[in-house]
Amino acid sequence: MKRILSAIVLLGIIVIGCSQTPQEMYSGNWKLKFSGDIEAEFDFTIKNDLTFSFAKNINVQGLPRDVFISGEVIEDGTLNGSIFANGSLVGNISGSIAPESGTGVWEGGGLKGTWTAERKKD
Repeated sequence: MKRILSAIVLLGIIVIGCSQTPQEMYSGNWKLKFSGDIEAEFDFTIKNDLTFSFAKNINVQGLPRDVFISGEVIEDGTLNGSIFANGSLVGNISGSIAPESGTGVWEGGGLKGTWTAERKKD
């Protein structure tokens, strides 16, 4: 019985020691693709504190717009953020990411769609 208990404890220590932290799983450089009412690609970085923010000028219904997106990833991979256009809050982005990819939905200014993300190979 002591051997079984010792083996279980040892296995638990090994598993805990080998698991990645959320920072290791999610932080780094990513590429985000919007689909739906807007087709756009963004490069962004998830920081070690699991926050992100990035900006890009894109065409929205034929007009140039300065788009800024910021948010966070929580430890279970849930991603939530806000979308700003020309300085005003217009919508949100939500979904989930895994260590190499992610998917979710976005909406803002009466427009909506889905997004996918892929970790960039450094």
